[in-house]
Amino acid sequence: MTVPVAPRTAVDLVDLSHVLEPGIPLGGPLPEVEVRPLWRLGEAIANISFCSFATHSGTHLDAPVHFIEGGRRLAEIDLEWLCGPASVVHVPRGEHGSVDAVDLDRAGAHVRAGDRVLLRTGFSDRYADPSYHRHPYLTEAAARWLVDRGVRLVAVDLLTPEQPRTLRIDEGFGFPVHHVLLGGEVLIVENARLPADLPARLDLMVLPLPISAGDGAPVRMVGRLPGSETAS
Repeated sequence: MTVPVAPRTAVDLVDLSHVLEPGIPLGGPLPEVEVRPLWRLGEAIANISFCSFATHSGTHLDAPVHFIEGGRRLAEIDLEWLCGPASVVHVPRGEHGSVDAVDLDRAGAHVRAGDRVLLRTGFSDRYADPSYHRHPYLTEAAARWLVDRGVRLVAVDLLTPEQPRTLRIDEGFGFPVHHVLLGGEVLIVENARLPADLPARLDLMVLPLPISAGDGAPVRMVGRLPGSETAS
């Protein structure tokens, strides 16, 4: 008897994360990422490597407790908050360019309450270039726009959504965008890899390492593109 074969469903997945490796750009005075061999085949029974990195290295998630006293830790964030419908908002910017609420009004009309937002400036294309440190940034008004729209997460193709260090005049910089977003329960993914051909809507999965410190962790961020299974 011939057993019928179930039809395969074509699902297009796109990796939206950068590789976590030595030499990647880091925000602030963080220790360099270290990856080195511990065991290697021929000398030992298996290949095993040692890794060392700050929790906010590479493509990573900021939990509310990162800046908010008493804010949620990684373990307190439900997976449904991290996985689901997402909007891609294209706001191309050059070095030191700002993204304001009026820009999100123009480019983000398709953003819905409960969405995760992928904010693409084009700077993930510069990830390996020194100019990546002279990145664009969100204004406080733009951060409030995201909170007011009821989004769950914003991913940026930048070291940080804040003004870059090359623009900060005050040594006591207060990270206002982080405080608005995380204080409004909008999670932040930094150093996202956002290609130019992403559609306006897709399904998103953001899976951080379950690190006990709880303030943040590197993530594997994956988008499911509309196709035979249409994004919500």
